[in-house]
Amino acid sequence: MNVYDFDNTIYDGDSSIDFALHHLIHHPILFCFLPVLFFAGCAAKLGLLSSKKSKELFFSFLQIVPALPEDVNAFWLLHCKKIKTWYLEQQKPDDLIVSASPAFLLSPLISEIGKELIATEMSPTSGKIRGENCKGINKVKMILERKGDVHIHSFYSDSFSDTPLALRAEKAYLVFNRKRDKTKFLPWPLDNTSSRVQ
Repeated sequence: MNVYDFDNTIYDGDSSIDFALHHLIHHPILFCFLPVLFFAGCAAKLGLLSSKKSKELFFSFLQIVPALPEDVNAFWLLHCKKIKTWYLEQQKPDDLIVSASPAFLLSPLISEIGKELIATEMSPTSGKIRGENCKGINKVKMILERKGDVHIHSFYSDSFSDTPLALRAEKAYLVFNRKRDKTKFLPWPLDNTSSRVQ
């Protein structure tokens, strides 16, 4: 089984940010949330809030305009083209996508391409996370809970926060130069100090 991170790995960009912008365009009332979105992003980068709390704060706009299934489907009609070519060319039926992004957001697309998803379980009407944010060591825990101690042949991610999962794979690749058709890979470095490829 091969395992892939989603945002900035097989998807060209950050799906949570893209979805928030999509919502802003279609629901102008949400422009009042721009300062909250900005603060949530900065708080996460600076470590002022945990990744779970900052994500819940970022998605708090769902309390005003819930993410209805038709809204999510409309979003993917516009953004499914951002799945990177290299992934579409090498995908396999038993691929597992593991992401910190909300499951309600990614599920329609991942189901459409016939893959299995493990992601952050978030309420689409409140932005509250059920359980833990699917990031870092929590990705490993969620795979073990859902799939058991499966053999991971290859793992791909753009973020060093995924090192716990990379260490469980037979082969792991760091994705960089994240342009849709110009993605490159490096063997996962074991002595990193950065949190993300520049």
